[in-house]
Amino acid sequence: MSLAAWTRRLGCAGAIVCAGAAFAQQQVGFYGRVLVEWLAPQTNMLRMRLLDDFGYRDQRGKNWSIRRATEVDTSAYSDVYRVLVAEPFATRRRRAELLHQVYSANLVEPWPQVRLMFYETALAAGSSETEAKIMYLAAYATGPRWALPDSSCYQRCHRPGETLVWRPKVEETDLYPVVEAIEFNKISIDDIHHAVAQLTDGLPHPPEMIGKP
Repeated sequence: MSLAAWTRRLGCAGAIVCAGAAFAQQQVGFYGRVLVEWLAPQTNMLRMRLLDDFGYRDQRGKNWSIRRATEVDTSAYSDVYRVLVAEPFATRRRRAELLHQVYSANLVEPWPQVRLMFYETALAAGSSETEAKIMYLAAYATGPRWALPDSSCYQRCHRPGETLVWRPKVEETDLYPVVEAIEFNKISIDDIHHAVAQLTDGLPHPPEMIGKP
């Protein structure tokens, strides 16, 4: 086969791959693959680097994408999360936890929407409704919350470029009754919001970081 023929064949194959990737990003669900390499720890947090593009298209048509070479640590997952759920990035929950961690670190989307994405991707990754709600509870109650640049926090009292991040101080024992309600009473996501609000509304916090989806 001539060089020109090989070039045409490779060009067709590449077009098919690109078209397949574009089609996958138009369907609800995960696209790409989670392929990572672990990096030498610079602190007490384990870090990894993504070796391929990966993402999720949610039920509203939004793509939550991570580009290859993105570096990830486990800082979004509190000790409370590890007690109520498990060590992150170790099982079928890995894809949901990876997306949630990246968007909890880059601060480009509203934090309540990142939490809802976490719940949806947990279900899509194979978690039961009960497990997904406990994951959501742990992240919603103890994960970082942040203000976006167009929020009133910046308009009133903070300079552009200043990072506003707050993490509620909630203990796992505070959440045990909510976990039991998830397991035995099948409470809703809105019920979880209400239960967490009772724990966090009285804590010192910056404006706009108590809200719900």
